[in-house]
Amino acid sequence: MSLNSIVGQDGIIEKAEKAADETERAGIKEEIELKIANLQMEQDKVGKELSKEDIENTLNELEGIDVDTIGNTIDGEYKNHSFEIDEENNVIVGKKIEGEKPTGVVILRTTEEIALEVKLQVVAEAKGNSTIETIEAIDKEKVIPIDDETNGQTSQMFKVEDNGKFTFRIKASNRKKY
Repeated sequence: MSLNSIVGQDGIIEKAEKAADETERAGIKEEIELKIANLQMEQDKVGKELSKEDIENTLNELEGIDVDTIGNTIDGEYKNHSFEIDEENNVIVGKKIEGEKPTGVVILRTTEEIALEVKLQVVAEAKGNSTIETIEAIDKEKVIPIDDETNGQTSQMFKVEDNGKFTFRIKASNRKKY
């Protein structure tokens, strides 16, 4: 047996690492699907429709999970893997995520005392070797991205017309989210 067949591309070690990752991803998928199936049975007993909010609340019972509902999908991180739950509640688990989460701040940019719309600037910072990929509003109906000279890879301007709590998501190239 050659050294290349042990440590080379498609070698025994690489195949073992790939199999371990696939097993870990399958376990995460099964754990999330089981939570959703149990919730579905509980909802069926009382004649209640299963909502994304119910799923998010149930998944938040898992220790160390990070979950966000965006439109008809749920997006999150669990056990250092990204996952998505689509409109039909299918669970898709991504590859392992490494590195630190990006950080961000929201800065009020409206200077008028009485304003019909408020401008908010989200400024993001990536950690380590990662870069910022996207800055987006979670509630896209109430928070609208606007073109501004300050926009760039690490900054995005938004406008809002109503009072409220607004949530933004920052995604980094290492697939970590904030």
